[in-house]
Amino acid sequence: SFMQRAYDQILHDVCLQNLHVVFPVDRAGIVGADGETHQGVYDISFVSHMPNMTILSPANFGQLKNMLDFAINIHNGPIAIRYPRGNTECDAPETFEFSKVQVLKEDGDILIITSGRMIKTAMEVADKVDSCAILALPVISPLDCDGILNSVKEKKLVITIEDNVLAGGFGEQIGNLLTEKNVNVKFKRFGFPKSPIIHGSISEIDKHYGVDSDSISNYIKERL
Repeated sequence: SFMQRAYDQILHDVCLQNLHVVFPVDRAGIVGADGETHQGVYDISFVSHMPNMTILSPANFGQLKNMLDFAINIHNGPIAIRYPRGNTECDAPETFEFSKVQVLKEDGDILIITSGRMIKTAMEVADKVDSCAILALPVISPLDCDGILNSVKEKKLVITIEDNVLAGGFGEQIGNLLTEKNVNVKFKRFGFPKSPIIHGSISEIDKHYGVDSDSISNYIKERL
């Protein structure tokens, strides 16, 4: 919740020296009842631009366990593992490959790119809207640019859903990638605003900011 208080130490004392330090980021994303001071929706934005930093985003406990093992015993350099408050479980593989996307649902004219607890939301959207493919990002930084570009081919709409503010999030980075590579596709980001996040349950907050499966599926139906 308060990783931002250590911003200078992370950048100056760890990242610039490329030290092997593991940051388990508890309460990443929306935390619900803990209140607006505890919302962890800023870490992707202020950590992903730091040099040498890697960011992992597990979808379930098994993947979290494998990521901790990778971060401690295999990886060399600064690495953060962001995971939500509570016991959110997403139907995704427990294994992962460093800096590689995971195709969870392949066929469809619409591509949803997401990570962590939002994988469950993406799957709910796919149940409500036909022809949705789902791409998970177990590694948020560095992005698997080739994997993303291969997945967006021949799609009518690409959507990102993230448990982070939109400013500086992975949706913004993917949008920049599509622009730089001249990919002509409709693109929409779902996430949270820079304004203070209201108090409420996680489901209430998601719905309030239009990051729930109903809001996203209605957007798709209206646009297509």
